[in-house]
Amino acid sequence: MKKNNYDEALKELTRLKVPVDAFFDGVLVMTDDEKLRNERLSILKRCVNVYRKFADFERINPSMYL
Repeated sequence: MKKNNYDEALKELTRLKVPVDAFFDGVLVMTDDEKLRNERLSILKRCVNVYRKFADFERINPSMYL
């Protein structure tokens, strides 16, 4: 991203799909254990921050592409 090489940045982001999917498949984020829940939410926040450096995906309207 710092070098404005967005194609490569997007390729790197797509490589995160497998570990992110595995996280959601294998981890209960909203556990009753408050400390553990906060640690897991922190992990997710860091992931969101990585993606936001590339684009604000919340602004994308999926119905535009259907």
